[in-house]
Amino acid sequence: MKKTLLIFCCFCFLLLAQSSFAVSFGVKLGFNTTSQDFTFSQFGDLGKLNKTGAEFGVFLEFPLVSTFSFTTEIRYLQKGEQFDYFNLPNPDPSVDARLSYVSFIALAKLRIPIGGLNLYGLMGPRFDFKVGPKEVVGFEIYTDSYQSPIAGSIIGAGLEFKLGGLGWFLVEGYYGFDWKKLYDSADLVIDSQTVGFLIGLRT
Repeated sequence: MKKTLLIFCCFCFLLLAQSSFAVSFGVKLGFNTTSQDFTFSQFGDLGKLNKTGAEFGVFLEFPLVSTFSFTTEIRYLQKGEQFDYFNLPNPDPSVDARLSYVSFIALAKLRIPIGGLNLYGLMGPRFDFKVGPKEVVGFEIYTDSYQSPIAGSIIGAGLEFKLGGLGWFLVEGYYGFDWKKLYDSADLVIDSQTVGFLIGLRT
């Protein structure tokens, strides 16, 4: 709990610090596909199980030099898994879990101007806080015990172009992975990765 509070306070400090100096802020929205790898000690690896969810958030961007900036973001995102496990000794025929998270993200952004476009790369840490399971059927015993908060990294790329007086329109994709197992017990280990696609607007 103390570590969680410390992480949250540090992120708030970054937001407050940037609010005084940032030259741009914006919004992002899109979708992600979460891929979770279930490995049972008794039944083996079920493979990667995918579920698509919504994602949106706000960000502040602080330029350090003309081609390099630092951004802090807060996003709401849906993760989860959906699959049938009729081969397992469980009376319920399927798992359908929709898990909601609030993610605090800090990213380094390297920009490459090409004509009127900016190509850019992103990389940095994130901290996901579970805000509640939704539509969980079948695996509540596991989803209620998922790690939260859970830390990870984001690697992404995108492009942005000027949209008249509205600012910069951006399109980006990213890959996110956790630094530790989402769930880890003697019976079951769950790894999680996320691929997301976003559009946005920044001033």
